[in-house]
Amino acid sequence: MSTIKDQAKKTKKVVHKAVYNQLYVKHVPQPFVVFTLAFLITSCFAVIISSITLNSNHQQLSNTLCSISLNTKPRSEVERLISEVQGKMQVAITFEGETVTASIQELGVVTDIDATVEKAISDNSERSNLSNLNPFPVCDPGIVASYSIVSLTSFLKEVFPVEGLTYVPPEIVFEEGHFIVSPGKAGSFYDLTPIIEAINLTTRKPQKAIAHIKIVQTTPGNESISQLSALADELNYKVSQKYATTIDGRDYYQLTPSDVASVINLVPDFRTNTYSIEYNRQMLTDVVNTHIVEPATVTVQDTIYSVLDGMRFLSTEGWNGLVVNNSEEIIDVLLAGIQSSASTSVNVTREVIFAQTVEEEAYGDRWIDVNLSSRIVTAYVGQTPIRSFIVNIGKWDTPTVTGTFRVYAKYTVTRMAGGGPGTGYEAWDLDGIHWTMYFYQGYAFHEAWWFTREEINGYQTSHGCVNMTYDDSRWLFDFAPLGTLVYSHY
Repeated sequence: MSTIKDQAKKTKKVVHKAVYNQLYVKHVPQPFVVFTLAFLITSCFAVIISSITLNSNHQQLSNTLCSISLNTKPRSEVERLISEVQGKMQVAITFEGETVTASIQELGVVTDIDATVEKAISDNSERSNLSNLNPFPVCDPGIVASYSIVSLTSFLKEVFPVEGLTYVPPEIVFEEGHFIVSPGKAGSFYDLTPIIEAINLTTRKPQKAIAHIKIVQTTPGNESISQLSALADELNYKVSQKYATTIDGRDYYQLTPSDVASVINLVPDFRTNTYSIEYNRQMLTDVVNTHIVEPATVTVQDTIYSVLDGMRFLSTEGWNGLVVNNSEEIIDVLLAGIQSSASTSVNVTREVIFAQTVEEEAYGDRWIDVNLSSRIVTAYVGQTPIRSFIVNIGKWDTPTVTGTFRVYAKYTVTRMAGGGPGTGYEAWDLDGIHWTMYFYQGYAFHEAWWFTREEINGYQTSHGCVNMTYDDSRWLFDFAPLGTLVYSHY
């Protein structure tokens, strides 16, 4: 038999159940309640796990950095741990009521693994030396990172564009062969100090740091201008040195001040209001290739003979090639000289590439092209040019005829005469003219023994014939049988 107390407990349970049914079951579908509670619990659990993971990774990084020494340098482990935590290194930047969150990578911050390890080793060594004075030394390592005013300013201009910023920072520029300091101009600019402080905070311990920025009036400091002037003097001394090359025992190419300046990169450092110097090897490589390697290179040309009906004609006279074979050494020596501001010289060495002799079968009819504009005669077989010659053609008042003709007479040696009364020019009578081929009336290809090669090459001094050297006219004489087509044109 139940007591009054037991009966009261039962009554209370019934009332609670009724209230639950009235407030929840009858008004909210029960599956939705279960899903909502599960989602909230899962979300909270995920946040807790993420926080625990981040703190755990950071703690592992701290423990690793605090324990390494000169004898133990676990670079790969430090690199792994930094890669896991740096995604959480963020800065929430607020400007005029708007907030943008950016990772340190988006801000152009670069983490330096090696510098982080070396700093940890140095700190650990110093802490060990002071252990007698402080039995409980605190190890609070951070990640060494670098940033620049250029990267930070570029980011702010993109996410928080402001019209009319008037501040111009002092800078070093290269003009007319010298480095000079442009003093800049006072004016309005972003206040970068809060961002830099936030970066230092989040690289010390991964977190979302907050930076409130504003536009402030900024003035170029005399100290920074003085530092830049000292750096400009250092750079001008650097470009004034002699960085030279020699080839075959003689002076070859010396880098100009502009060449040297193109190799130097000045990286702005906002923390010191000055620049650090970097050297661009690729730019020096371009300079060496353009002014040293390419001019010293001779492209090999094979000797080409055209074979026609069992006869071999020299189509292209070849030559040996030369290639520079120590370009990397040249770049290394010149770059070392620039870096140390010390005059230096390096010899350019070349390797000979020997020409080959090639025979090519020529097919088709033989014909001769006379280009009066370029003063070049070319012997063809079909569409294949066999050999070309620079010639002397008719004067303006006795021009070489134009049109299509055929060789109608050939003489190994002959006499030529012309001119006189009624012709408008002086009479001439020359004997012993070799390798003559007439192609129209008195117009012919022939040697001109009364001219030097220099007087033949590309001049207009004949009475209309195509004057050639002895060797060239003989080659063309052997090439062209009677009936060979001649095409003369401008």
